[in-house]
Amino acid sequence: MGWLDASQLKKLEEWPPEEILAAALTDETSTQHLQQGARNALLGKYGYESWDFLIARTRDKKNETSDELIELLTTGKSNQRQLQWTLMDCAPGCQFRLHAHPNIELVYCLEGALHEIRMEGLPFTTSFDSDGSGEGVLIGPSVTQLQRPWTFGTLQQGTWLVNEVGSIHKSFTASNCGCKLLVLWGGSHANIPEEPSMISEAVRSMDEKVCACHAGESITETFLPASERNESGGVKRKLNEGGEESVPE
Repeated sequence: MGWLDASQLKKLEEWPPEEILAAALTDETSTQHLQQGARNALLGKYGYESWDFLIARTRDKKNETSDELIELLTTGKSNQRQLQWTLMDCAPGCQFRLHAHPNIELVYCLEGALHEIRMEGLPFTTSFDSDGSGEGVLIGPSVTQLQRPWTFGTLQQGTWLVNEVGSIHKSFTASNCGCKLLVLWGGSHANIPEEPSMISEAVRSMDEKVCACHAGESITETFLPASERNESGGVKRKLNEGGEESVPE
């Protein structure tokens, strides 16, 4: 659908532009509804109180690109990478590689559902190395030594998702249901070379559960690193200073 250009940034009161959102219209939506959904997703992720307040910030500090969202709205870039709008049609059983996000990604689910296994916690890096090909392909960081929980989540039809710079997850569609997406992104992910076996096992087990669940039923699950499991595969129980049992966050 094309790269984000200066003309789409001139009037932030009308962002995202209607000509882009029109590609995601259904009988039950309007461009205004989609526009407000996209804004709310960005405001919620980055903690701004309103779109008007954010616009004022961009005008007061046009050169402040250390803020991810202000950089996007003033330059059309994120983490110094030019962004583009794309329509994606993901077949049933589609799997993206485990990856980090080298830039902001804004995603709207037009049809079906997109599932994910996501690393919890704040991003631990926002800098990514090139693969050396000279084609701008980036490599994600190693996560094999990280002891963090991972959570299952679903982007349902009609909802928005924001991936901040440095966030890490593996996205996939269920074996019995694909999805269509409207995406603002940099054109590539920073794929992580070595995928921990826990992640591939989590995708397999959640695919089975999603395919077996009833319409409208939601599933939540957390996958713990070995350091947080007990012998039966559950959560290790720990005692706090008062001698009471606590569960790792």
